[in-house]
Amino acid sequence: MAPHDESIPDLIRGTIRDGLGLVRDEIVLARTELRDALMRIRTGLVTVIAAGAFALLAVIMILDTIAWGAAYAFGWPTWAGFALVAFPLLAIAITLAMVGRSLLLRNRYMPKSLETMKENAEWIRARTQS
Repeated sequence: MAPHDESIPDLIRGTIRDGLGLVRDEIVLARTELRDALMRIRTGLVTVIAAGAFALLAVIMILDTIAWGAAYAFGWPTWAGFALVAFPLLAIAITLAMVGRSLLLRNRYMPKSLETMKENAEWIRARTQS
């Protein structure tokens, strides 16, 4: 049997020190991975927002072209071509607003949570009164 150079308390201290070092290293790794993930998400969001802005500009230009083209093709005044494009868009916007409003008014928010909170309050009230 070979003699050991370290005592049991020294071995325990060394094990704890090594464990703390591993935990610190894991925290540093997690921070680095989180930072990389956040940078990738930010870059992706900026790209998607830029794409949305360019798509919005493209839609505006297409609608502008349709308005000018209709006015030219039918020999109408310019305002009539723009009205031809604007009124259907306005009708769509009003319809979407009404549908969205009805969806928001119809649904209660967090109905199960509110119900369970009421039940818990009644249960606590019953327990404290008896």
